[in-house]
Amino acid sequence: AEHMVKHVVQAGLMHTALQGLLQAVAWPSTLMTMTGAIDNAWSVAVERADKAGILLANLLSSRQYSQHPVNLIGYSLGARIIFKCLEELAKRHVTGVIQSAVLIGAPVTSNSKHWRGIRSVVAGRLANVYSSSDWMLGLLYRVSALKTGAAGLQPVAAVRGVENCDVSRIVQHHWKYPSLMPELIDILNLT
Repeated sequence: AEHMVKHVVQAGLMHTALQGLLQAVAWPSTLMTMTGAIDNAWSVAVERADKAGILLANLLSSRQYSQHPVNLIGYSLGARIIFKCLEELAKRHVTGVIQSAVLIGAPVTSNSKHWRGIRSVVAGRLANVYSSSDWMLGLLYRVSALKTGAAGLQPVAAVRGVENCDVSRIVQHHWKYPSLMPELIDILNLT
């Protein structure tokens, strides 16, 4: 009943002088409602990725998988899992486990202090692949971006040994990364 009354009132107001104002407010209001739903799902996914990163650190530090260092490549939340794994390994001072790590479109901080920490546990290459044109990542990461920017949107500054690769000219949207993987592999010389 309440929903029906609201709809009738809106329909009535649409035929008055308030029509322009209501139309101007309707789009941002709809976006804010959608953003709230996305934000909740995104928060749950980020929390799960962080837990998966700790589980990956447990597995890698136990050396149950192999005695050889591994190469890790991740996109989006997969890159976040790797980042959290590396943070956990750094916290535990575990070295010799990770040969290289490539984080693509990573929804993680670009703060140099954090990247210095993870750099300490990666023996070889540590790459941040980003696109400043990735508006979807910017939208999803906006709450954290109030403190520091997202590495998937910008270079990581002032950390020796972190390779920043700007792919903005070919990646305009976050969901384009998977279809561009063959090209990204060539650009990053991962073959």
